[in-house]
Amino acid sequence: MRSKAQFLTKNRLIKGGKLMRHQLKTAFMAIAVSLVISVPAKADYPEKPISLIVPFAAGGGTDVAARITAKYLSKELDTPVNIVNQGGGNSIPGTLSVLGARADGYTLLFDSPATSSLHGLRADLPYELEKRSWGPMVVINPYLYAVNGKSEWKTLADIAAAGVADPSAIKLGWLGGSSFTDTVNLKLLDVMGIDPGAVAKVPFNGSGPSMTALAGGHINLSGGSLGAAIAFHQSGDIRILALTGDDRLDTIPEVPTAKEVGFDVPMVGWNSLSGPAGLPDEVVARLETAVQAIIKNPEFVKEQTMAGNLPKYMPAEEVWPYVQQEVENIRILTTPSE
Repeated sequence: MRSKAQFLTKNRLIKGGKLMRHQLKTAFMAIAVSLVISVPAKADYPEKPISLIVPFAAGGGTDVAARITAKYLSKELDTPVNIVNQGGGNSIPGTLSVLGARADGYTLLFDSPATSSLHGLRADLPYELEKRSWGPMVVINPYLYAVNGKSEWKTLADIAAAGVADPSAIKLGWLGGSSFTDTVNLKLLDVMGIDPGAVAKVPFNGSGPSMTALAGGHINLSGGSLGAAIAFHQSGDIRILALTGDDRLDTIPEVPTAKEVGFDVPMVGWNSLSGPAGLPDEVVARLETAVQAIIKNPEFVKEQTMAGNLPKYMPAEEVWPYVQQEVENIRILTTPSE
């Protein structure tokens, strides 16, 4: 039989053990709370300015579309979206600077056919199209076909008739064969049934110089963007005959689409956001909601339309298949240069 002293000793041990367990539990809880407090919660994107790389010089069509987009994204994201022009090298250096950046959403590319569908034209690019994170599409921009303001060609049908009879009668502004503009021109010749190899291709460094030469009568046909052509069209120095794609532009409502007049050219320019491979899903999702918001803004729509662009949202998951199909279409028309 235990003595009273033994009983009291055991009782004290039990109480002491309970006290120790309580103290340890309290200590662990305190440590857990302190860890939660000391490790900052992941901030909502974005928490600092974003650099939007335009791989072309300032003033071109892509640059204008990017600046309008950045202006409204800055408001929607409540953080500065700064345009950084990195022109030259057929857009390759600017694209590489984005693809080599940290995949945190703070360095993005204002993507376009020139920086992606170019894969259908060249086999030696220093980056892979698959190794990129795609964001939402923002705008599409129809290309156009124009002749000199005094040309006897009044419609695309007139050009087709002349070109089928004598392809060399067409003196086409040509940007070297490695541009989306050239591909759009080739597509027109294709649907018209004109041999592109027999057409006189006059080289220029861009659609701007090509349109200038067209206005001066040095060539008789040029494709390009509205930004490069609108001033000459308004002055009467050139005449825009048709647009690619399915929709007319409010800025030149009198100009039909090529499809309307029997020569379907579905290819259009476009601009989307993209970034390095591995962009977090939450970053892409935030960019998608921001773009969805700005394309509903009447002022954004007005500014882009005046610049020759049509606001068009496409979710990131649909942009990549769209680009893949475009590359395939280009490869059908051209042979990648070695």
